Order: sequence, then structure tokens, then C-alpha cells
Amino acid sequence: MWGIYRGLPIVLEKGLAKIVIETDSTIAQEMIIDGPPPNCLYRAIVEDARHFLQRCNCSIQHIMQEANQCADKLANMDTNQVEHLFVIEGPPPEVRSFIVADMMGTAYQRI
Repeated sequence: MWGIYRGLPIVLEKGLAKIVIETDSTIAQEMIIDGPPPNCLYRAIVEDARHFLQRCNCSIQHIMQEANQCADKLANMDTNQVEHLFVIEGPPPEVRSFIVADMMGTAYQRI
């Protein structure tokens, strides 16, 4: 949820549109599409994400973890960052082969 919430303002700032956000969290997808339940601790974040999603004309869809090696690799790279927010303009060399595998629909097992 935090990645979606933090990424949408960047999409707006860069003037991007028709972006498809892929998440392996069905809970995050459902809350953003349908709205958070009344007792949700993250209600404000979900509502903000819903607002940003509408403003940037983006969509959100579920994708299995095993079908998105690139996102998994990027998430693991993030754990090694010292900065609170790290924005990249293009794919780092270490994920390029994963992009091709994802495009080809190659599944993998998470370790």
C-alpha cells in the first residue's frame, strides 16, 4: 500500500497517464478500488491513494508474485537503500533480464 501511495504523486508530478499499477496484494487492490473498511487503520492513506489514482487516470490490477520477478528484485533492492524515497528513471542493469522474463510470462519461485 505504501508503494502505491508514494508512487501515485510521482506519476502525477511527471504528467504520466494511463499507467497500469500491478500489485501482488489483493487487499491493497480491493481497498483502493472499493474503498477501505470503516475500521481500517490506513483509511487516510487508502483514501489519498484512491484520489491520486482517479486524478492520474491510472488503473490497478492484481498480479501473482511469481509472475513479477522485476518488482520482487526492485523491492529487495529497496531494502538496501538509505534514502526514505528512491526514484529511478529507468530500469537498473540488475533488473533488465527480469523485465524480459516478466514480459515473456516466465514464472519463478520466490526464495
